[in-house]
Amino acid sequence: MKKLILAAALVLTGAVCLYGEILDWTALTRNAEFTAGGFNRTLMLGNKAYVIGGTNAASANVNEVYSSYNGVEWTCLTRNAEFGARSYFASVIFDSKMWVIGGTNADGRLNDAWYSTNGIEWTAATRNAEWSARAYHNAVTTTSAIILTGGTEPAENGVTFLNDVWSSTDGVEWTALTRNAEWTARDVHASVFYDDKIWVMGGENTSSGDLGTFDDAWYSTDGVEWTAATRNAAFQKKGYCSSVVFDGKMWMIAGFSRTSPTNPKDVCYSTDGVDWTIDTQNADFGSKISYGLFTSGIKMFLIGGGVERSVWSARLGISQDATHTPTITPTSYITHTWTSTKSCTPTRTPSLTRTRTVTPTFTATPTFTTTPTFTITSTFTATQTNTEVPTKTVTKTITETRTVTQTATETFTITETWTITETHTETPTFTVTLTPTPIETLMIDYASIDTDWHKSDIRIYMRQYPDAVDNPVLYSIYIQDILDPLSWPRIIQISNADDIDPSAESLSYDIQGQNVMGCHSITVTAKGGDLGVEYMSNNIVVCPQATPTPRRP
Repeated sequence: MKKLILAAALVLTGAVCLYGEILDWTALTRNAEFTAGGFNRTLMLGNKAYVIGGTNAASANVNEVYSSYNGVEWTCLTRNAEFGARSYFASVIFDSKMWVIGGTNADGRLNDAWYSTNGIEWTAATRNAEWSARAYHNAVTTTSAIILTGGTEPAENGVTFLNDVWSSTDGVEWTALTRNAEWTARDVHASVFYDDKIWVMGGENTSSGDLGTFDDAWYSTDGVEWTAATRNAAFQKKGYCSSVVFDGKMWMIAGFSRTSPTNPKDVCYSTDGVDWTIDTQNADFGSKISYGLFTSGIKMFLIGGGVERSVWSARLGISQDATHTPTITPTSYITHTWTSTKSCTPTRTPSLTRTRTVTPTFTATPTFTTTPTFTITSTFTATQTNTEVPTKTVTKTITETRTVTQTATETFTITETWTITETHTETPTFTVTLTPTPIETLMIDYASIDTDWHKSDIRIYMRQYPDAVDNPVLYSIYIQDILDPLSWPRIIQISNADDIDPSAESLSYDIQGQNVMGCHSITVTAKGGDLGVEYMSNNIVVCPQATPTPRRP
């Protein structure tokens, strides 16, 4: 048993099982700090919401970026983002980055793509993508790519409506999946990725001079071939609308109508794109066009619209009789199955040894040098007698002298020899791997709220979720007052880093001092562990009881 004394944290994060069938809307603020109420894009990255670009009340494009933790208070991250002032662009979350794609600025339409991880610094992935410069298009992300659909490009006499589809895995290089999809060319349409399909819904095409708005829904598994789920959905023909996946459904909300004197205020949803259910025809937020729409998992958020700078949120409500106490039936424990695998892997380690050998060598080389010297001596003797011809006697003497010089040159040579010896050592390594049976859901077995005069204690018994030493499980416990479904749920995050015990089939928590006085809905999510993904539990409704419930052994 773990005892935790925790404070609830208010954040926009997580995903839980939602309950009820009534979508209730409430205004978080009607005068948010961001200046662009229309044609902006809103995203959620981590636990923060972002409002990017758009047009302000003076119909001027801006390149501001604002963020918020709660939808009420907004902080300006930058008023001069590198992507430049623009509107009518597409925006998605992909590869843990926010993306701004195409759109229009003061010079015309664009075919660039920018990304940021923090909303402050933006980097151009490409300034000249393979697709034509366009605006009023849409984009979604699949598990591995960004998908861009439709929009309008400049033409000699106005614009050309598009029905092409492009894909990119990095935002830099783009590939045309089709240049002529089965759905009619359009812009200002809605698009989502749902049920492993890319969806295109609603939108406009006024090129023929008629009203040209759509109430259809098309889907594709690959972006190449498209199928009409319906050509006449329950939602009104509309453009400038948005769609979002929430509570396991696709939602289409409000927009702009060319067939009605007033713009639609309807909210519709579908689980298959074929049959659409009208949640309401007259939502509290009123008429909305070119607004931002996203979900935090537990709530849906609608941002701006036209010149408005309002923020609305919605969650699924529940009808609850205050005098009714739900019956709580504990669910039986589900046992993990673990497979032990033992493997032996020899490790071969080479060892190198170097040996140095030095051998000096002396060499003496004698050199002989001979220098010859010649000496010539001439002697002249003349003798004259009393004759007419004198007598001459010449004597010549040659003397040769040789000088021999001996020179010895000594050479000193050192020869160094290295010997490398390699030795291999084999060490067996044994590895034991415990593999859990995959868990489809995280299960709450039992929950209770015990109260006294001063505080309430919440006890939760749930199935153990497989931990990993390098990736411990993070539990998030959502506690929502069922009589006040518009209030923020209490979100308590618990690290399970010290529960690295595969043999434990269940765990329990005591959450003390929460001051819980009414009936509450409790849901738990687990993220991390051996499976490495996020799972959410069933939903249990519990009410306070004066007598503490005995702990389950």
